[in-house]
Amino acid sequence: MRASFLVGLGSLRGNPMRTMLSTLGVIIGVASLVAILSVTDGLEQFSREQIERTTDLHVIQVTPISSDNIEGVRIRRERAPVLTPEDIDTANAVLGERAASTLVLHGSAWLSLGTDTPRVPTLLVATLPNALKTYGLEVTEGRWLSQQDSKSHLLEVVLSRAAATRLMPGKPASFLLGRQVDFLGRGSIVVGILDEPGPESVSRAYLLLGPASESLIGAGESKARTMHVKVDRVEESEDVRRDLEQWLTRRFGPVESNFIVASSRQRIAQVTQAMLVFKLVMGAIAGISLIVGGIGIMNILLASVSERTREIGIRRAAGARASDILLQFLAESVAISGAGSLIGVLVGLAGSVAVTAVIRNITTAPLQAAFTWTSILAAVVSALLIGLTFGLYPARKASKLDPAEAIRFE
Repeated sequence: MRASFLVGLGSLRGNPMRTMLSTLGVIIGVASLVAILSVTDGLEQFSREQIERTTDLHVIQVTPISSDNIEGVRIRRERAPVLTPEDIDTANAVLGERAASTLVLHGSAWLSLGTDTPRVPTLLVATLPNALKTYGLEVTEGRWLSQQDSKSHLLEVVLSRAAATRLMPGKPASFLLGRQVDFLGRGSIVVGILDEPGPESVSRAYLLLGPASESLIGAGESKARTMHVKVDRVEESEDVRRDLEQWLTRRFGPVESNFIVASSRQRIAQVTQAMLVFKLVMGAIAGISLIVGGIGIMNILLASVSERTREIGIRRAAGARASDILLQFLAESVAISGAGSLIGVLVGLAGSVAVTAVIRNITTAPLQAAFTWTSILAAVVSALLIGLTFGLYPARKASKLDPAEAIRFE
């Protein structure tokens, strides 16, 4: 067996030009496959970042049902479920690294710096300190809210950059740090300015969720504490939703009668399917190039069988078995596809970097090629399988030659 492999490799070294031409098809096929997979992986990563920044597909919202519709009249429940910060800690432990959750209480008010300054319509968001990580917010000036803020006699507030800009047009946002702003008849100290993902069209003010902020914003059905769960990967949204509902059932009873669990199921399925279809289509296009390379290997080996018919007959007459001849030609095929796949991987990686660089220059989109071992391994394995598949027919043809007839072949 070892001798058959050595003979096959030796024949490749004896015809370097033919070997190079037969390898070229595999190089092009593997390079195309690696480049396409790397670019599509980078595009998928870029799309996920955009989805996370500009849509709510990653968010599952859990709202307690605090009233019932009885004969057309909304009647407030005497015992409505109340989500607590302790529940958030438990939920985060249940969900693990797949998702992060926080509590939110929404309200609205006019925001101003005093009676003689313009008022800005502002969305009030009372939340927990972990919301910074959950929502992916970034504080650019000052600091974020902390649990120590609950001990202060004044409410600490973090403003969005849109709110800061509208409060003091023409001045830097940092000018507001440490100043007092008024809303709903109460003064608050600005401790931070943050940049929000997506277009900053709405002014927001973030407060620490607690008795002070809740009494300020008010109670009622529209002011119930809401749990926001942000899923790390959009494909895991349904699994996270299922585990979340099971935990809510254990904690509060049947989910359907106590909570409204809202997620974008249909939109998530559409996004997941679109990503998969795009990758499969692009991979199939690259696979065609790889198949063309396999056909080239088969043609070269068929020509080699015809040219070396007498050599094959002499080997068979000297005692070589049909399986030895089969392994010899399969070794040539695998060697060609293996060498081509290694070179193709390097060319494909370099090509994906060049392609994404051109795309960045044209579109200014921060697209980067993503290199994963699974994609590279898939390309190499595909090339080896192509080599075995298209090399099998010439190898079988060579192994079935009649020794006597092969020796007389000219």
